[in-house]
Amino acid sequence: MDITSSASDSDVKRAYRKMAMKYHPDKLSELSQAQQKMGKEKFLKVQEAYEAIKKKEGSKKIIFQILTKPPRNHDS
Repeated sequence: MDITSSASDSDVKRAYRKMAMKYHPDKLSELSQAQQKMGKEKFLKVQEAYEAIKKKEGSKKIIFQILTKPPRNHDS
């Protein structure tokens, strides 16, 4: 992701919008099922971080951790 833990709220929101567009399920329909599943999980993480921003339930550090946590491996 293109932000650091010291990013401003507006930087985090900008990154959210960019990632939401990138991982939106409608944009992933032509990919394999495994890629769609990973993209959906990433999209849900992005939305979770955005909800934290809207509700101001967490600090930017928590939001940064949500957005930068690597996706789970789906080898099965």
